[in-house]
Amino acid sequence: MPTASALVEQMTTSPYAEVRRAACEHLKALAFDDANVQVLCDAGAVEALVSVLIPTSPLVQLAADAVWSLSAHCTSRICAVGAVPLLARLLSAKHSPSLMATAAATLHQVLEGTCAEDLWVSDVRGDELPAVEPGVPLEVSSELVAVGGIDNLMRVLLEAEAAGDIGEAAQSVTATLAILAVDPTVSDSIASHEGGISCLVSLLRWGARAGVSRHAAAILARMARDSPAHQAAIREAGGVEELVSLCEDALKVWAVSESDAQAAQHAAGALWLLAQEHKSRDEILDRPNALKALASMLNGRLGAKAEGNAAGALLALVGSAEAHNDLVDGLCIVGESVSMHAPAA
Repeated sequence: MPTASALVEQMTTSPYAEVRRAACEHLKALAFDDANVQVLCDAGAVEALVSVLIPTSPLVQLAADAVWSLSAHCTSRICAVGAVPLLARLLSAKHSPSLMATAAATLHQVLEGTCAEDLWVSDVRGDELPAVEPGVPLEVSSELVAVGGIDNLMRVLLEAEAAGDIGEAAQSVTATLAILAVDPTVSDSIASHEGGISCLVSLLRWGARAGVSRHAAAILARMARDSPAHQAAIREAGGVEELVSLCEDALKVWAVSESDAQAAQHAAGALWLLAQEHKSRDEILDRPNALKALASMLNGRLGAKAEGNAAGALLALVGSAEAHNDLVDGLCIVGESVSMHAPAA
């Protein structure tokens, strides 16, 4: 087999389509072996492969597959050479579901590599809200908005949800939106899509073991932060009921998985943020099962982050309970647990 440098040259300069395709196939094969990553980077393969990530290129699927594999190791380089907007545009490739799925998975992996590992951190201090990590750099999310990337992500998600087909592409899309939704511009773009918030609420019904549910909960939580309009829209779409149900579902296991812990963490965080809106808070308080579910997380079984978000939600709810006539006795559900586990206000 020719060297990586020779393959890059053949793929980018040969006048013969079959030679370019064969070179791209070889580069893809090399990319699927982790031992070749540095050699490919040194040969300029990343730049060459990204350059053909356009729908009209006959090499686009091969290149997308190769970039997907390389994105596990050289995220910064892939992002730096302009792959993000190109991958976002490939989400419009309806003629090729496999290309769309590869583009969605690669986009998620690249963006995930550009931000902090922990995307949602509980930080209960009195009446403060849960802390949110910065997510992807603002210039990256802004670029995605500008090129229609959020529109493409939402289109894929809306079509998948409508078809009841929550496959690989939808999983990647919700994970990607969860990373991006920390940017208020992205959250506003999601909310502007007809049925966008309702779609996310509907995805919560897939349960705690489904990636789309925990990612949808994270998206809704981030949309709800510092946005009364989004809080109201989530409530009106039935978000309170479905978030409570997701919390309950995460508790219905003998052995807690990472998926259960994250579902509880994000759902409790979303309820905490929704509790800032009066009507949402009243709706949560009207559901004794909501208080029971949140209180049940205070034993740490679902992890410190879920426990912290549950404690924050309960503090926000209990703090307003005096004005809620129906909870004179209902607070005994959580009273002792909150005093034991929540930090002093």
